Amino acid sequence: MGPLAVGGVGTAASAAIGTRAQRLLMLLEEVLSMGDDQKDRLGDKLRDLEKAREDDYFARRDREALEKMRKQKDEGEKKGER
Repeated sequence: MGPLAVGGVGTAASAAIGTRAQRLLMLLEEVLSMGDDQKDRLGDKLRDLEKAREDDYFARRDREALEKMRKQKDEGEKKGER
């Protein structure tokens, strides 16, 4: 077994694990080497992204609720016509 192979894990799987670990280490080194200004901007972008996702989620939920209420109103009006 190679150095990355673990009990019964094939060399292809251990190579994939090794590749993922290498990518994570490279990303960690990149983040650690960033200046404080770059870290702040990255944090700002991540917060902006999260805020945009939240806004999108709640806007979609509100649209669905309005659509449901309109359908209920239309069905109530149709029942009233009978």
